[in-house]
Amino acid sequence: MIVLLDLVPSGYLYIPWIIIAAVVAAVGAGAFLLVRAIMRKNAEKAKETER
Repeated sequence: MIVLLDLVPSGYLYIPWIIIAAVVAAVGAGAFLLVRAIMRKNAEKAKETER
């Protein structure tokens, strides 16, 4: 994290950390839902092939 702060210009430090945390959480949740949807589709395909 310290290395990132060194690379980023000081102007970006005015961005509230809460917003950054919210964006990271949203991206994580979106990726999780996407993976879960793909897993469900694969599970449905597997069930169809068994029949």
